[in-house]
Amino acid sequence: SRLEQKPIAAWDMDDVRRWLRAAATAVARRWHDADAAAAPKEGDGAAAPTAEILEGRMVMHVLCVCDWIEKELSAKTAARGATRVVTPRVADISAISIRWQVRARVHG
Repeated sequence: SRLEQKPIAAWDMDDVRRWLRAAATAVARRWHDADAAAAPKEGDGAAAPTAEILEGRMVMHVLCVCDWIEKELSAKTAARGATRVVTPRVADISAISIRWQVRARVHG
């Protein structure tokens, strides 16, 4: 796919969301297949969730994580923009004094 050919460093949030959704779908299908294979052996009678339900839950969690990441990124961007370097100002430049420190020579 186009996403697999794109370097991860160049991904934007939509690319991350697409990849996480695809991964969540694959994981949900594997879980469902593993549960379906184990169900006849166990025979506990409990109905396992369908693949669609597992996939829906996984995608819901992925979207929540993506929303949280977007909030954190926007908060950091906003905080970075609000931080401003303040240069100290002096009312009278003649009041500034510079003190030179002279290191003693060590004669050895």
